[in-house]
Amino acid sequence: MLNTLTFRRASSIRMTAPNWLWPGWLCAGKLHLLAGESGTGKTTVAAKLAAVVSSGGSFPDSTATTAGDVIIWSGEDSIEDTLLPRLTAAGADLDRCIFPDVVGSGEKQRPFDPLIDIPLLESYLREAPHPVKLLIVDPIVSFAAGSSNQAVRQSLTPLVRLAEQYSVAIIGITHVAKGSNKRPPKERILGVQAFVALSRVVMMTGVRPTGEPVLLRVKSNLGPDDGAYPYRMEGVALAGGIHSSRVTFGAYLDLSANEILGSVRTERDPSNSALDAAKEFLLDVLSLGMQESAEVALLAEEAGHSRATLRRAKSLLGVLSDKQGDQWWWMLPPEEDAQDDEHLDDEHLGTLIQ
Repeated sequence: MLNTLTFRRASSIRMTAPNWLWPGWLCAGKLHLLAGESGTGKTTVAAKLAAVVSSGGSFPDSTATTAGDVIIWSGEDSIEDTLLPRLTAAGADLDRCIFPDVVGSGEKQRPFDPLIDIPLLESYLREAPHPVKLLIVDPIVSFAAGSSNQAVRQSLTPLVRLAEQYSVAIIGITHVAKGSNKRPPKERILGVQAFVALSRVVMMTGVRPTGEPVLLRVKSNLGPDDGAYPYRMEGVALAGGIHSSRVTFGAYLDLSANEILGSVRTERDPSNSALDAAKEFLLDVLSLGMQESAEVALLAEEAGHSRATLRRAKSLLGVLSDKQGDQWWWMLPPEEDAQDDEHLDDEHLGTLIQ
């Protein structure tokens, strides 16, 4: 039997307004991106948002929210010594903060795998004993199988549909490209543009010239795409001699996107040389695992790194190259194997970035 296509007339469809948890910043049923350089507090900001949602607290503009469960998955930070202390310091309701743990039972157990376990996550949302209002994934690239725009779109589509079907706000955490502080904010985000394109709201953590951290809104398909909230990072002493950190937000900055761009940097050290920036770029990209060289070259071009500088950075880091079929793949070497040598596909690299 052939498939048939049905249509809906616009006159039969009821308009709905966005279901905001935090007006203009965090919307139920939508994918959000939170980008920032290491050291600017993006995961601590995410912990604060999780605390507000889980405890039924108030966002920086004093908007109150009803309490809901928060699912947090991190492929980078330990739950016990990093995430749990930050949630505690932020005032989260720990009974409402849950972490995907293991899949399977008995001896056949394995860690949750974001690439294949979305159906299991959906099963939980469908039967959840309490409404899940927020899902935080860190890093968002872990949910993408591949590094091309097409691969990222295909991989993230189930996550986007999950948000829509169960009215969950999803925040994906990612990095900004090193040495990209002269580019428009949403073009600084590491990875292909599909991450930005699929996200309805894109936020970024940065540092003002005064040294004050700030949370920026750099893209929104649902409302204003400017504005910022400064915040203060402070240490917190917890029970048992445990120390952590939390953020305290300041008053809203009613600045245009151009004003924010002119007064905020997203890197910790804007004086890095082009070579240092290219090296940090490669470390960021390849820390995710082996990558196709053509995709790395494209990302480097988007981040503003020249072909020659990328080749030098690759050599200094001892990046390994492996040809599989017609494609070259790059990977970081074992620490003891790092060396200053040129690799076989450097000539090929020259054809990728003009």
